Formats: sequence, structure tokens, C-alpha cells
Amino acid sequence: MKNIKMYTILICLLVSASQYGQTEVRDEKLVAMRGIQLGFLTATFIERGLLAGKIEALAHAEELYQHRLQPRHDVGTVGVYLGLTLMRDATGDLIDDLDAEIARIELIPSFLRHNIKDIKSDLEYERNYFIQTNEGLGLVDEAQATLAGGSGYNYTFWLKKAEQMRGIQMRLQEIEYRLNNSGAINKIFKE
Repeated sequence: MKNIKMYTILICLLVSASQYGQTEVRDEKLVAMRGIQLGFLTATFIERGLLAGKIEALAHAEELYQHRLQPRHDVGTVGVYLGLTLMRDATGDLIDDLDAEIARIELIPSFLRHNIKDIKSDLEYERNYFIQTNEGLGLVDEAQATLAGGSGYNYTFWLKKAEQMRGIQMRLQEIEYRLNNSGAINKIFKE
């Protein structure tokens, strides 16, 4: 539609210029200047037509790119997110189990407990870090991360959270090992 309007204006200018050249004025310089102006105007209309085509192609490419950035098209993010959810649940269960184990050991008289105060302190630190990590995984934050930035950003966000959760799990497993091997008397009371 825009091209038709531009070509209509161009044809009107050509007709008026040809009629203007047939008048009584015979100044060759003026006619040459009008011809040069008409040539520049024609080149401008052609460039605008080419630019409009390039803008349409760019808009189409941008639409395809945005379509690929939608969360349902990002399979890698879904896998990492599901793995993170399972890891988060397992880590929470491990913290609860260790807390229950420490509570059971604390029922033992104090002279038979060995190194339980340090283990309890380490578990409390990891619990606080776990809670802090999960604060970034609220429903609103998950929606924002899913909609922001596209597939690379989402994958990186969930992968960083999964690495944090894995670090917490490793330290909790170390605490569990220390708790299980804190003293021979603990093994007796566990049985």
C-alpha cells in the first residue's frame, strides 16, 4: 500500500516535470536542476521501498526469535527446573532427618555425647542457607525467571540454583557422616 502511494506521487511529479519543461521558460540550468532533484527524489523513494522490505524481514525474524524464547520451547530449562525441584525436596527431607537424629542424641546424658554441639551448629548454618536459597524460588520469582531473558537466561538461573542446592546437599551429607561417626556410644544408642 505504501509503495503504491509512493509510485503515484512519483508519477505525478514526472508528469508535472514534463509539463513544466514544455512551458515558455527555456532555462536549461533550471530544467537540469529539476531533473537532478527528480532523480534524487526517485532514489529516495526506491531506498524507502527497500528499507520497508528489510524492516518487514527484521520484524519477521524478531517474531520467530521471540517465539523460540517462550518457556514451552525451552526443554533444557524444564529438565533443570524439575531436577532442582526434586533436589530441593530431598534436601529438605535430609535436614529434617538430621534434625530429628540430633534431637534423639541430645536425650543422651551430656557426658556420653561427643561433638554434637559443633554438628548442631553446622546443621543450623546449612538450614539457614537452604532457606535463603529457597527464598529465590518463590512462585513470583519462578514466573519472572521463566518469562525474563529467554532460554539461555532461564537455563543459567535454574542451573545456578541447582548448583547451590547440590553444595548444600554435599555439606549435609558430610554432617550426616560426622553425626553417624561422632562416637561409638552414638552407635550403641542408635541400635
